[in-house]
Amino acid sequence: MENPTNPLTDPMAQPESEELQSAAIDQSPEVQSHEVADSTPLESKSKLAEDSKTDVSVRLADMSELELLDALATLLQSEELPRRKDVDAYKSAFYKKKQARSEQSADEATSTMAEPDLNEERLKDLLRSFQELNQSRIESLQKERETNLALKESLLQQLRDLLDSNEEFGKISLVFHEIRKSWKEAGPVPETNVTDITKEYNNLVERFYDLKQITDEFRAYDFKKNLEAKEELISQAETLTQDVDVIHAFRALQDLHHQWRELGPVARELREEIWAKFKAASTTINKRYQDHFETQKQREQENLDAKTRLCEEMEAIDTSGLNSLPKWDEQTKAVLEIQARWKTIGYVRRSDNEKIYERFRAACDEYFNKKTAFFKGKREELAANYRKKLAMVEEAEALQESSEWKETAARLAQLQKDWKTIGAVPHKYSDEIWKRFTTACDAFFKRKKTEQGDARSEERENLKSKKSIIAELEALDAEEVAEGIVDKLNALMVKWNAVGFVPFRDKDAINKTYRKLIDGLYDKLNIERSNRRLEGYNASLEQIEGGGRGQLFDERDRMNRILDRMRNELQTYTNNLGFLNVASKNGNSLMREMERKQEKLQEDIRLMVEKIKLIDNKIREADSKD
Repeated sequence: MENPTNPLTDPMAQPESEELQSAAIDQSPEVQSHEVADSTPLESKSKLAEDSKTDVSVRLADMSELELLDALATLLQSEELPRRKDVDAYKSAFYKKKQARSEQSADEATSTMAEPDLNEERLKDLLRSFQELNQSRIESLQKERETNLALKESLLQQLRDLLDSNEEFGKISLVFHEIRKSWKEAGPVPETNVTDITKEYNNLVERFYDLKQITDEFRAYDFKKNLEAKEELISQAETLTQDVDVIHAFRALQDLHHQWRELGPVARELREEIWAKFKAASTTINKRYQDHFETQKQREQENLDAKTRLCEEMEAIDTSGLNSLPKWDEQTKAVLEIQARWKTIGYVRRSDNEKIYERFRAACDEYFNKKTAFFKGKREELAANYRKKLAMVEEAEALQESSEWKETAARLAQLQKDWKTIGAVPHKYSDEIWKRFTTACDAFFKRKKTEQGDARSEERENLKSKKSIIAELEALDAEEVAEGIVDKLNALMVKWNAVGFVPFRDKDAINKTYRKLIDGLYDKLNIERSNRRLEGYNASLEQIEGGGRGQLFDERDRMNRILDRMRNELQTYTNNLGFLNVASKNGNSLMREMERKQEKLQEDIRLMVEKIKLIDNKIREADSKD
């Protein structure tokens, strides 16, 4: 039986419509049911195909790549070859899975070349196999339709010959029904021939019913059979109006319409009534089908709105403040959460799907490209820090066997200070390089501590000596002012300067006590502060002078270096005072503090100049003696 490829979806297109009835007033009633053109509105076809793809896509979305391939292979091995759009659904689902996997692996920095995708190769093999099978099927169907066309054309010719013959109606009727049976059993013909050949067939059927004089009993019997068959179709259609699966109901309705068209007419007085029942059930099913797609359309719009908001959320991310690894990690968690929400949102219209997806992907790509650039810069920074620290490690290791205790200790101390100013290094090197650095430093200071054990003992003895001098100064302070007290004071000052270093932790305290006693004695003796300091320094020069002219020159060089440093410092204060904005919040107090320091430096510079003059006098005296 021929199966028209365009089932009716509009009840008004049925043969019993007023339009067709008015056009067939003079024709036999049986012919009217065969004059319906097979046409399905393109919109209904599109929705049907789109719905079918949606059903398959939803089912395939939960499968893995391997499961998709196994399912497709099983499908291709079935007796009935699947439709192309079903195979395309498997292909689309596979590449979505593959794309998701590729995007996930792209977040991880790697330098290895990707392995060939065996799953994709298998998919291509399956698609090639389907293409070959499908092409074979198409060719086979085409040949079959051509054969059916030839058969039906032969049946038409037999029917023409029969109707043109002069045989009795009884014989003609028997042959007619045999031809009609063969016609129904014949398969579909090429699409381009359906309308013409069906029209020709209906015209010949009309001629048959107009032949001779058809008895009332024969017509009544034929009408009765057709009525029973159409009432059964109406019952099935009415049952379909309650089917919860509106897609299934719509598809089943198309088959009922095809069967309706294949049936002959009923009694004229019943045609309008029975068609109205079938039309009513069809209208209900079509309405539910349209409502289903309207609901789906609304849901897809809501999904589009939700995905648009996620795009805007991604596009609004400001990465300018992400200047550390923890900040990037925190923001990346938020981005991954947005991507997770995207996956929970359903489908959107096909016309919008690719556009909204590309927008979201572009926003995600922009974020992760910036993240990649940041981490690349951070890796370069870590590498630069590593090179700097490695150089410091190598220098420390070169110095760990040095016996220049003072200079090496100072240099290692500076390296340790500089080490803290350099940022982090790659994690895999951090423990190793720090261990090497501390090991080298500890090795030197351990040797220094061992080698200078006697020096520490000497410093403790020096502390005892200075405490003894302080005791003498305290006793001197208790004496009445008398002749010779200044000489005693100078002698104690010379003695103090002759004592070497004391332990570092006691240095400040002992020096503070000494200065306080000296200042008190100077006040008691009414000696100016600068003169006091010059007197004390002069006493120290006498001791230096005993070492010869060389030591005097060394002392003069030392004092000149101190003088230069003081002058540079004074210049800095002067410059800062010139740029300081006194209108600022703390400007006045800061200026007063800087002016105080400036005045003290000026006084110290004057004193230093006087000390250098004393050294010059000592050098001249030494020269005159020579």
